[in-house]
Amino acid sequence: MIQFFICPLLVGLLVAIFEYWLNNRDKK
Repeated sequence: MIQFFICPLLVGLLVAIFEYWLNNRDKK
């Protein structure tokens, strides 16, 4: 039951970090 809540949370966190990394790479 908890996995249904944690899995989307981890995916959202990974996507947020990935977009943040892409933005930093574009500026340089």
